[in-house]
Order: sequence, then C-alpha cells, then structure tokens
Amino acid sequence: MARRELENAKKSARGALRKFEPHEILQRVQVAVQGRIDDKLKRNDVMYDERTGVIDLRNTRMGLSLGRRLNSFAQGNKSEGEVRELTYNSRKRQLAVRLYVRHCHSWGKYVNPLGDTKLYEVRQTASLRYNFGTNTGNFDIEFGNWAPSIRSRTVEQIAEGNLIAAAESLILDAIGRAVGVERVNKYNETTTKIQSRHGPQNIYFASQDFVGWASPDNLRRYAISGIITGGASVSPTMRKVQQQSLKELSALAQWLSEKGLTGGDAQDVARNHLTGQPLRWPFLKFDLAPVRYSARERNLGTPWRHEDHLGFVVIWDDRQSNQTGKEAAATSHIGLSNQGDYADGKFKNQGNQKWVEERNDGTKSYFRELERGAGFVRLYDDDRKRPVQLTATQGLFRNNENEEWQAWGEGGFR
Repeated sequence: MARRELENAKKSARGALRKFEPHEILQRVQVAVQGRIDDKLKRNDVMYDERTGVIDLRNTRMGLSLGRRLNSFAQGNKSEGEVRELTYNSRKRQLAVRLYVRHCHSWGKYVNPLGDTKLYEVRQTASLRYNFGTNTGNFDIEFGNWAPSIRSRTVEQIAEGNLIAAAESLILDAIGRAVGVERVNKYNETTTKIQSRHGPQNIYFASQDFVGWASPDNLRRYAISGIITGGASVSPTMRKVQQQSLKELSALAQWLSEKGLTGGDAQDVARNHLTGQPLRWPFLKFDLAPVRYSARERNLGTPWRHEDHLGFVVIWDDRQSNQTGKEAAATSHIGLSNQGDYADGKFKNQGNQKWVEERNDGTKSYFRELERGAGFVRLYDDDRKRPVQLTATQGLFRNNENEEWQAWGEGGFR
C-alpha cells in the first residue's frame, strides 16, 4: 500500500512539473494580474523602498494569488508553496521573481506505529530576472531529485514559451498600475506632419506596430546605432530590419495598387522598398523618420525618459507622376534595345505610367511603365506579356517645370 501511494504521489508530482516552467510561472502571474491593483503606493499592500527604488509586490492581490496557486500545485499532506520574491526595481527597470515549493507526504504515528515516516520530500525552486531596459533576462530552476536542474538559460532560448510577452504583460498591467507608468508617443503627430508636406494620399507611413517594435534597444540588435534620414543609410537600415518590415508588405502593396500600380508590380515594388533594394522608381521616394516615445513613473516622481523609434515613409511624387502627363503631348520615335516587333512603332506617354505604341499599320499596343533612368524607360507589354526596354535617342522631348521643351538623349536631359 505504501509503495503504491508513493508511486501515485510521484506520478502526480511529475505530471505537474511542466507547470513549473518559467513561461507557465509568468502566465500564472499574468492571470493573477487580472485583479485590479490600486495605483497609489500609499496602500499597505505595495511596499516601496525609496532608497533602492524597489517595489515589493508580494502582498498585492497578484502576489497572494500566485502564492495560492503555488500551494495548490504542491503535492502531499505537508506541502507548501511560497513567493519568496516578487519585486520591480523602478530605477533599473528589472523584474525579479523567486518561487519555492515543497512536496512532502508523511504517515503520522496514528497510522504507522513506528512513528512519523516521510514517504517523500522534494524541494523545488525557480528564479527569474528580466530587465525591461535591456530586454535581457535569465532563469534558474531546481526540480529537486526528480528531474535535472536547468541553469542560466537565457530568455531568448525559450522564446517559444512566450516568456517575454508574458513578462511585458506583467509590467504593463500590474507594475504599471502600481507605479503609475505613463507612456506617450508622437506617432500620429509625425504622420500628420509628413502628410501635410506631401498630401495625405501621397504617403505610406510605417504601421504603429512596426514603429513600436523599432525601439533603440531592438535596433541595436541589428547593429543600428541611430536613425539617420535620407542618403545612403536608408537601404542598409531596411535590409537589416527586413524580417520585421516585410510584415508591412500587404498593406504597402495595397496602397501602391490604389495609386495605379498593378498587383504584381505593386508587390515587387513594395518588397524591394521594404528590404532595402536599390530604388529605381523616380515617382517613389523612401525615407526614414524618427518617432519620439516617452515614459515616466508618475507616482515616483521620475522625469520623462525619451527615445526615438524608427519609422519609414514611402512618398508618391506627384511632380514626377504628373510630368508623364505632360509628355503625352509629344509623339516621338525612340530607339529600342530589343528591336524586333517594336522597331517601327511610335511610343506615346499617356500619363499615369501608361504608354501606347502606334504602329505604321494602324494597330496599337499598350504598356505599363515599370521604371526609368538616364537614357532608358522600361515598359511591360500587357498583350505579349513581356518587358520592353526603350533606349532614348533624338526626338523624345519632355516638358520641364518651366514649360520649356528639352530634348532627352542618352545622358538624360540636354
């Protein structure tokens, strides 16, 4: 009978061990956080050490609930569970958790004439440290004599356990209320400012999810030390963060489609921009834009802390786009790099990146402009489903901003 009871108890305890993993611990804390914590430090259940900046949360509703869950988890008639540490250091922005569980079962002298006999006793501990300033942390778990210990595992190694998400939920929902954390950002103001400069219909600004993610701490992981707008820094920066920026692909492609690019072209253009590929579309400009984020602990009287997050903006240049409409007035012969079927045509630019070839036999073909550069224009033949690159010679004239006609030759404007 004793052996069977011992085996059953061990089996039950082993089955519960998985609930003692770090992400499970924080998920339990997260559940406990659902109870409202008063946001004033004057309450007795929140202890604040002004000298060290440490807030003790063990006697909060969250801490007490976690303690009850640990007691419920412990096995045996002499089991116990204890939250030995549950603190947040407001100066170092560090969360510290230490948990203790004792599984113990014994037969008393009334059951066993030989006296009090322990069937089993196992002590388990777990500790967690997580710093929200550096986004780093580690944990140690001691399972007692029923399983091997896990020592100094980094938070990144258990990302699948959603530890960071759980920890962030803890800081926002619980400690945030305790210390009165205030967070503000200028995402909307930055977007409005850029829209006023170029027109709201002519810009695509990075989503708030991307900008919120692109904090200085996260950017440092990609060797990005600062946000520099314009110039050569744009492409390498976007290449480094493309794993995150490509989450914007569908939204950016949709915006480009609404501006007139067809589905396949819109996808290609969007992907090239988001992954830092060379930018070859003169009617589109790409730049970086910093967005200010600020935070403070109101109840502790700390000053505002400021940091710039990374944002990016895609600008549709109406001046370049509309200039193609002016070109429609000029019927021109242009040389063709691939000759063949297109050698005898006259190409007209109809505006909005749309071209038409008027052939000598009176027939027409229609094209979409993909890109242009010094001395060339690349089109796509919708009828034959293939690209065409046109090389400019004499006879193609463009209207510059001063309404003066200039010949456009191999080197661009003359």
